[in-house]
Amino acid sequence: MLPPVEPAGNHPLTAPRSAGEPREPETDNYKRIVQPVAMEITHNRRRWIREVLNPPEIGVLYTGNQGFLPGASASRQPSLLFVDLLNRSLGGVILRTKWQIELETEFYLQIHNALEDLWETVKVRAKWANADPHRPGYTIVGVEFCPPEEAGRTPEEQRPSRKIVPLPSDYELFRDWELFQAIPRTAVCAVLNELKFETVKAGYRLLKTGTRIDTCYLIQSGSCIVHVEKNGKPQPVGRLHPGDIAGEMALLDDIPLEMHVDAETDLELWTLNRKRFDAICTEHPELRSFLTYLLTQRFEAANHHLRRMLDPYLITDITGEGSHSLIFKGMHATLKLPVSIKMLKHELSLEKPFIEPMEKQARRIARLNHPNVARIYQVQHRYRTLFWISEHLSGEPLKSLLERWKKLPLNRVTHFLVQACRGLDHAHQHGITHCRITPGNLMITTGDRLKIVDFMIGPRAEKLAVEDTGGLHYRAPEQTRGDGFDHRVDLFALGSVAYEMISGQKLHAGDKIAPLSDDPVFRQPGFPEILKRFVAKACAADPAERFDSAQQALNHLQALADHYGVPQGQPAGEQRKVATISLVFRERDQNALNQTLEAFSAKVIELDAEITGIDIDDL
Repeated sequence: MLPPVEPAGNHPLTAPRSAGEPREPETDNYKRIVQPVAMEITHNRRRWIREVLNPPEIGVLYTGNQGFLPGASASRQPSLLFVDLLNRSLGGVILRTKWQIELETEFYLQIHNALEDLWETVKVRAKWANADPHRPGYTIVGVEFCPPEEAGRTPEEQRPSRKIVPLPSDYELFRDWELFQAIPRTAVCAVLNELKFETVKAGYRLLKTGTRIDTCYLIQSGSCIVHVEKNGKPQPVGRLHPGDIAGEMALLDDIPLEMHVDAETDLELWTLNRKRFDAICTEHPELRSFLTYLLTQRFEAANHHLRRMLDPYLITDITGEGSHSLIFKGMHATLKLPVSIKMLKHELSLEKPFIEPMEKQARRIARLNHPNVARIYQVQHRYRTLFWISEHLSGEPLKSLLERWKKLPLNRVTHFLVQACRGLDHAHQHGITHCRITPGNLMITTGDRLKIVDFMIGPRAEKLAVEDTGGLHYRAPEQTRGDGFDHRVDLFALGSVAYEMISGQKLHAGDKIAPLSDDPVFRQPGFPEILKRFVAKACAADPAERFDSAQQALNHLQALADHYGVPQGQPAGEQRKVATISLVFRERDQNALNQTLEAFSAKVIELDAEITGIDIDDL
């Protein structure tokens, strides 16, 4: 149990020095911190002001060359450990570590003073220890500062002669690296404690094409050259510098390397083994986000030599990011067909009870085949996560349309609602609920064709939908409450989207639904009664009072759709086929060919079909 939180006061570790005051030696620092405290230990401990550190501060616990100071013991005895400091007062600190420390054990502790950017050194004694209820396998230890006359060897005297693990000076270097900044703060100490130091001479081949590896390398000093094989000869394609990582695929996938990495100069490296990294991820699930960072960096930095491949697709650009996924633009490497690639973030993909049913659900969604549902071509499990490869849509989300126009003409509103109902009916007939119908997930393509995108996937779809604050205004009351729900939440959301298209305003927030019967939006002269009843029924607070199905909602709108001349469209479930036409032509005929294709495209749209133009490299 952590001590109660009290207002923070001036603390010896953070009290600012006056301007120009020189920094003191370590021994003077020790006396400056501890001496004023020594006489208070017995009488005033209960009255000390305690400061909860959020986020935790970094500390370094020195255990001596053979373990802790004489007479002490621990379950494992490294020379030093990085620890999280959770709480501190004038008389001591509370730290978190995964190593068991016997009570009354004495050791040195260095505390990073962030305000002055220096390390303060104190000798401490363990007074109590409890299991951390929020971090299995970790212990919370309360330690008190020792009087200065009890001081023994300094941390410098306890450091091993040969560097094996990171020192405080190494941490100061690491924290400026973009790579290290991507590690969640709560997992930093765990990662630091697993890094192992190595040196490599210039000319050494660190990584070799075609091999599989289980260890990656963080470069502290020196540089490497990256080569790929081309026509049987190595070709340099890049250089790695301090702060870069070599062999990140060791953490991401067990596949053969596609490049050599050679030491250009002597190197100082820190190694991280995949097995140990996975163990840290088990203790610190938030560290999984680091894998998403590594993979994203690889996709962004790779050139045509280090291909960003999801065979047979080539990733070209990052186009968007959601709370649970990243969106990339891609291209079929052979057909030159543009695609959209969605990648699940590793925070979810490494949850074993979640990923298998999620992949199964994704493949079910990939079987949907309807003109008003974005088509998924393929689902791949690569780089320890899931990728969905779907058709690339040229157009814009309904959200962007509403941001520009605020509200839309009623004939266009009806056209969009009819198409959305058709797409939802097809999905619901296959047992799939979208869960997040919003203007951002309704894409408007050529000819005002609407396509539903971004279906929620897997057994956690309900939980993720509730957590998604971006869809708050379109969420049914039962979703807001966290109750179980069915396909009728999609109809509620569609009714909310309809209200926004009509009025230019969002319908509600949470489960507070405005009464629609007297809404001024529907009292405009000539406003269609059918549309008013559609919104009121779709947005009923009680699911039993809504439309039973998307087909029933579509039937309700049909008379208005006929009035506005909305195309009948393709019946749900009707199979659509794909035909490929290849054109080989002379450059001088380009303009004439473009005119022919424009006429052809117009005819294709009349037939309620789609045409996708692609550019082929010169032959």
